[in-house]
Amino acid sequence: MHEYGGGSFLACEAGIFFVNDSDQDIYQLEPESHAIRRVTREQDKRFADMDYDARRKRLVAVCEQHADDVVNTIVSIDLVSSANDSCSITTLAQGADFYASPRLSPDCNHLCWQRWCFPAMPWDGNELMLAALDDRGMPASTSTIAGSDTASVFQPLWLDDDKLAYICDDTGWWQLYRYSLSATERQQLTFGEREFGLPQWVFHQSSYCALDDTHLLCSYRSPASPDPGNRLLYIELETG
Repeated sequence: MHEYGGGSFLACEAGIFFVNDSDQDIYQLEPESHAIRRVTREQDKRFADMDYDARRKRLVAVCEQHADDVVNTIVSIDLVSSANDSCSITTLAQGADFYASPRLSPDCNHLCWQRWCFPAMPWDGNELMLAALDDRGMPASTSTIAGSDTASVFQPLWLDDDKLAYICDDTGWWQLYRYSLSATERQQLTFGEREFGLPQWVFHQSSYCALDDTHLLCSYRSPASPDPGNRLLYIELETG
């Protein structure tokens, strides 16, 4: 996908889902039997950057359809129907030229994703979208919470059901932020001449992780430093 690939597998409670190179379809390595079964049977679609919806027993993924034109969307893939060789694929987001990082909140009530359009590359500018999911699992009340045509967002990561972390360069540096759904406001977590983001050539890149509810481990580069190599930073969220 996007010609560069990435994000080709997902390990979760339902097993390991992976994209098979020869047919670009999704397969599942089941956790108990270790059997491999085919999930999708599509002739003109590619998939990447998956997340698992435990509440609805489905995958959410970026889909790239190759027909007369190349069309990118975010889709859901029903795992119950796929067990009967009649896989149901539903479009959740469409209209932009590119999509990435569909991520479900831990309670599966909200979905975020990135989107951007020609001629921008994702490090030039993209938007971080957020939507509540209705009873059918479809996005409702969608809004842009970060990014623009000239501000780049990188690696959205849910910390809990209410807090969403992400990296954005709207200050001129790729800094780390935390957005609260209940307060509808963001908090800047890092400062200074530091680059926490990466050029998003492929799917599912990562420069930070949550160790638990209140601690992050991050990798960054500081161009102003005499030694411009990567460094590790440990963040205690309660105290900053």
